[in-house]
Amino acid sequence: MSGRSSAGLKRASGFTLVEIMVGMVVALLALLVIMQVFGSFEGQKRMTTGTADAQTNGALALQSVLRETQLAGFGISAFDRRVGPLECSTAQNASLALGVFSMAPVEVTDGGAAGSDTLTIRYGSSMSGGVATRITSVSGNQLSVDSNLGCRVGDTAVVSNGGDTCFVVSVDSLDAGTPPAVPPKINLENPVTPGVSLGSLPTVNAFVSCMGQYREVTFAVNGDRLERDGEEVASGIVNMQVQYGITATPADIQIAQWVDSNADWANLSDQGATDIDRRKRIKALRVAIVARNPTRDADVVSQACVQPADLADPAIGVCAWKNEAGSPAPAINLSDPADPNEWRHYRYRVFETIIPLRNVVWAREAM
Repeated sequence: MSGRSSAGLKRASGFTLVEIMVGMVVALLALLVIMQVFGSFEGQKRMTTGTADAQTNGALALQSVLRETQLAGFGISAFDRRVGPLECSTAQNASLALGVFSMAPVEVTDGGAAGSDTLTIRYGSSMSGGVATRITSVSGNQLSVDSNLGCRVGDTAVVSNGGDTCFVVSVDSLDAGTPPAVPPKINLENPVTPGVSLGSLPTVNAFVSCMGQYREVTFAVNGDRLERDGEEVASGIVNMQVQYGITATPADIQIAQWVDSNADWANLSDQGATDIDRRKRIKALRVAIVARNPTRDADVVSQACVQPADLADPAIGVCAWKNEAGSPAPAINLSDPADPNEWRHYRYRVFETIIPLRNVVWAREAM
């Protein structure tokens, strides 16, 4: 009796130490597997989320540039031979409020081999599209015109005699007049530059074009974001490359070549005859915007661009578009001098587009 009681008590005494240790090892192995699966899932989740953010930011950045570029040249009256701002070899600014004035609808500043390009877009806001009206007489800063319809107080206006001399002025007030006895008038702000007088313009074949509010918009990459006039448009943007699409002659609309904004194409704001001819040949822009996934990968996940031998510069980064004969693709440099290979641990997406300068294309007959 006592032997059976002892055996029953022994069976009811629970797990042995060995059994407990085995159970703990199994539990730890299961926990380790669970944590590995969880860590892998979280890493994949961050990578997927970062890629989605990069795609969204890149699309937003490209759309912002596209929208503004489509307005380039609007209201500058490039389509009118009577007032051709793109023809002006001398653009005198007779109003301090306007600051520095350029006649180029678009202008790209090359960022060099290691930087991003900067894109400047210029256009007006006139509801009349900058249609020119003939000047019948000039009295000081008062212009008598055939019609001042389409001009408003505060507008930026271009006065030209149809040649290569232009005045950039600001509208101070308007007089409706009672044509034909009393012609309409456009009163301009007083000149602030000594020696600048609208009275020197001939009244025969002289015209004025009101552009509305003159706007100059600049896109640039600052750090890892795209900015519009210093304000953030999209984050995660690490590079922007822009090329001019040029034609053989100003009157053509067929793109003959894509060029970077360096060498002969670096000074479109200059007023020399050669620069005037060049800026009239620009009919499109080709844009590449590089968005980066902010999540760093432990492994190398991006490779350097490989292009044919006619690439302008060796690229230390991703590819923009494929090289073409006579039109090398821009070099995109994503390396950091402190760690040239660090960029390879991030994933990138390149957004590309070609933007026709429609307001310039429509003006081809006047060029």
